[in-house]
Amino acid sequence: MKKLLILFCVLSSYVFAQCPAGQKQVVVTIVPDNYPAEITWNLKDNAGVILASGTSVGASVCVDSTTCLTFSIFDSFGDGICCNYGTGSYTVTYGGTTVATGGQYTTSQITSFNCPPGSNCNQSIAIDTGNYVAPMHNYWYTFQPDVNGMYEITT
Repeated sequence: MKKLLILFCVLSSYVFAQCPAGQKQVVVTIVPDNYPAEITWNLKDNAGVILASGTSVGASVCVDSTTCLTFSIFDSFGDGICCNYGTGSYTVTYGGTTVATGGQYTTSQITSFNCPPGSNCNQSIAIDTGNYVAPMHNYWYTFQPDVNGMYEITT
């Protein structure tokens, strides 16, 4: 019983660690299917730097609260981690709020979060005709013309 209590205290401090001011905690929880060796994942910032990664075990990391993040989970066999060979799943929380969850995918599933509009494809900025200057590299826009015709788009 004493060993169990110590283990619980260690795990609790790992999962619920306090982050310094200006940072938020990202917690990755993985419930593997029957083939945990097929699972890998990573958490990257907007520059592509890997902040955390793992296999069938999750992790917790403190990140700058202004950083755009991308969580990617992979299955090397291509059948995801839910339903065909066990009921696996994953959950990602950011500052205590769930930002990604799932398990039914093929080879990968990718989710971006805490990103300003235009900084990734999932949150592009809608524009209409006119001139626009991107405020930073890798800025994304969508354009839906009102009428059929020819349009000139330069970058």
